[in-house]
Amino acid sequence: MLRTKRTARSLRHRYEASMLYISQDGRCALCTEPLDHEGGWHDHHIVYKVNGGSDAMSNRVLLHPVCHQRLHALGLPVAKPASTRLRVQDKKGA
Repeated sequence: MLRTKRTARSLRHRYEASMLYISQDGRCALCTEPLDHEGGWHDHHIVYKVNGGSDAMSNRVLLHPVCHQRLHALGLPVAKPASTRLRVQDKKGA
């Protein structure tokens, strides 16, 4: 049972990281340079969980590990980047 829970959590984490990556056009939310598997990335909470932030995707961004360290060390602000990806709209424009 424990192994099943771990596997489910791992799959959910991978899915969410993939969705964040896509929504950020594969770029770091701080420096805007491309994220890659070689350099890796960190999942950062915009509003820290200790301050009432949630695990919702709207409260998380991907950062390079070095950018994540800089953000915390220097107290830099970070916001959810606007995606440049095309969005499909229905005929009503919604």
